[in-house]
Amino acid sequence: MNVAVWFGAGVFFTFIVWPAFSSEAMLGIFGRFGPVAGKAYGTAAFLELLDRYFLVQAVCGAIALFHLAVEWLYTGKPIRRTTLGLVGGLLLVSALGYYVFQPKMKENHIARYNLANPAADREAAHDAYGIVSGVTQVMNFLLIVGVGVYSWRLSRSTPAPRFSSGARFKG
Repeated sequence: MNVAVWFGAGVFFTFIVWPAFSSEAMLGIFGRFGPVAGKAYGTAAFLELLDRYFLVQAVCGAIALFHLAVEWLYTGKPIRRTTLGLVGGLLLVSALGYYVFQPKMKENHIARYNLANPAADREAAHDAYGIVSGVTQVMNFLLIVGVGVYSWRLSRSTPAPRFSSGARFKG
């Protein structure tokens, strides 16, 4: 169930939420505050959702690591290095998004819409926001692909436990 939530959150956010907050309809909703303020408010709302999204990704990654550990302790099934590396890498990417890239996007967002800043600084912040946003989109795509690969690995047959059959634990 964790993998379904993890994968579903990634797909939903990438293909529904992200484009919705970039659409003309959303800019129209926030546009009543003015064209510049409308973009600023719309992007601020999106960044709050992005914050929650990376938190969901990190929690799902932690649950997956916990699941691997419990499966190893409970049944004696060995943890494959590739699976552990994949889940650890996904958790690392989620943590990077949550602790590094998303705060950087917020910082650049504030700088690009702060009218007290000189125009050159606002333009530099706009360019930096675009770069960080692009990197975040690539990271998000990698998360979706990685969770899909992890789901596929879980669905394949697994080797027998090392020390016990596991049948004695069942009801």
